[in-house]
Amino acid sequence: MMTLKRTMMRKITLLFLAGSLVVLGGGHVFPWGTEQQPPKDFVTGGGFIFCTPSGAMANFGVGGGVKNGAFWGHLNYLDHGIGLHVKGTGVTNYLLVDDKTRDICGTAVTDTGLNVCYRVRVGDYGEPGNLDHFGIRVTNCSGTVLYQTTATYSDGTCDLGGAGTATPDGGNIQLHKGNPSNFGPASGTCNDA
Repeated sequence: MMTLKRTMMRKITLLFLAGSLVVLGGGHVFPWGTEQQPPKDFVTGGGFIFCTPSGAMANFGVGGGVKNGAFWGHLNYLDHGIGLHVKGTGVTNYLLVDDKTRDICGTAVTDTGLNVCYRVRVGDYGEPGNLDHFGIRVTNCSGTVLYQTTATYSDGTCDLGGAGTATPDGGNIQLHKGNPSNFGPASGTCNDA
């Protein structure tokens, strides 16, 4: 009788341990696969750039991340050279590029009423914010690029006027630490390419 109780207790303990590993591992007992879940942090930023197709100034305000099991964020981008205004309507993905860089994917509407998709890449490279990076690509959601910033860096971004650069760009990107208890969707979509 005592052996049966010990065996049952071991099974219960093992089931509890396996269940805990699944929860802590994000749904995978051993998450060694290539799929990567969105980070639990979030990013905010704003500023102005001149790395536009026309070379004219553009203003931007952007945010993105995960909260309470969903993607969240906003985008407001205005290229003063061609008058393009892109206003975000939803966030469809939030991606870790590296420890300082994040991509925000989403849907938006332009000032002409055209529904589009966007991908914004931002980098928080320290304080002051003029060390940071910003880039945007807007598509028709089927792969045709309608607009994109002219990149200063190979990752598709331009700087926000760091020391030693000739650009008058400015602004700040802030990568905020996430709450460890926060969680996001297992995956999302980027319909920009």
